[in-house]
Amino acid sequence: MAQRLKKLRLEYQLTYQEVADYLDVDRSTYSRYKRGIGEPEICELVALAQLYHTSTDYLLGHTNNRQPSDLWMEVRIVNPKNKNG
Repeated sequence: MAQRLKKLRLEYQLTYQEVADYLDVDRSTYSRYKRGIGEPEICELVALAQLYHTSTDYLLGHTNNRQPSDLWMEVRIVNPKNKNG
């Protein structure tokens, strides 16, 4: 997952701090995810998938298809940590 997070962050031209702010976590917490030391909580994983317009399956390495399924596009999951909701 760490490699995919890095690739997507660079592709979207986001800083570590911008992603951490989006997730409402400390930069050090996000740093552990990107280094593969820690795993995000499910709500953070969903938020990352939304941020990068991809699926949680892609982030977790269960698929190489970056596009979320049609069902994913239909469903909006509200991240309680995301103040923009």
